[in-house]
Amino acid sequence: MVRVMSYESRVPAFVTAAEISRNFGRWQDRALESPVIVTHHGRPRVILIASDQYRPGPDVADAPDTCNARLGALINTVSEAFMAMDSDLRFTAVNPVFEAYVGRAAVQVIGRLWTEVFPELENSVLHEHYRRVLRTGEIAEFEVASVLFPGRIVTQRVFPYGGGVAALFHNRTLERERELAVEEAAAIERLARATPGLSLIELNLRGGLSRVDDRFAALSGFGREALLSFRLADIVRPKDRSRLLASIDMAIEGEGAPSLRTRLLSRDGHEEPVTLTFASILRHGRSAGLKVAVLQREPTTPAA
Repeated sequence: MVRVMSYESRVPAFVTAAEISRNFGRWQDRALESPVIVTHHGRPRVILIASDQYRPGPDVADAPDTCNARLGALINTVSEAFMAMDSDLRFTAVNPVFEAYVGRAAVQVIGRLWTEVFPELENSVLHEHYRRVLRTGEIAEFEVASVLFPGRIVTQRVFPYGGGVAALFHNRTLERERELAVEEAAAIERLARATPGLSLIELNLRGGLSRVDDRFAALSGFGREALLSFRLADIVRPKDRSRLLASIDMAIEGEGAPSLRTRLLSRDGHEEPVTLTFASILRHGRSAGLKVAVLQREPTTPAA
């Protein structure tokens, strides 16, 4: 191991490989005063220093083993899946997260070619990314749909490593689904605001109001905070309550409850004709409550 001395805390100079090849004498003189870091495609590659500014470290023999041990410990504790391959794309290392993700133990992949372990990826975009990193030495980051596990979304960071290439990746499927759910919810909210007489509320699994919008609060005549202490069944006309509770149960069970025409009991004693439409809110594959669209109808007859 070579240890670079301080140059009395001089700030290093940066120069491109092309520039130093044209004016090596100039940069050689500069290296007598401060370290010169040579870059290639914007990435530091080598350091030029004066001969009297370095000396061998005392732990040269032990450094590689110590470094590898520390690196191995780090790789085994990261939350991302890690894999490393040589210049032929032959596996040289993987971590436990990788093993769990692909369902294969390290002993099943170490020493084998990437395309031998995963033949379906031989002509994939992923394979081309690895080849490009090997060829250019540049880091690549991307998000791809998984070929091995259709329906999954994976993000990867691929970088040069030990004469070959390595990658850190993780399954972003749940995160992406949550992002899409937020985007869809925002779109529904915009649609509701743009539709006259339409408001949106949410119910918990007990049929209690857990979220209401301003339109629904105005329609009922109650404040938003007060409404969160009610069940929806408390503010519809009594003769429809059993049908409402049945519709809520059906929607929670995922049975596709039909829309319900009823009347909402407002604070001032009026009955507002509305149509309720139910949709289950799913979290991790299970219903966590209901989204209810409340469409205000024009009054017709008292029985409507």
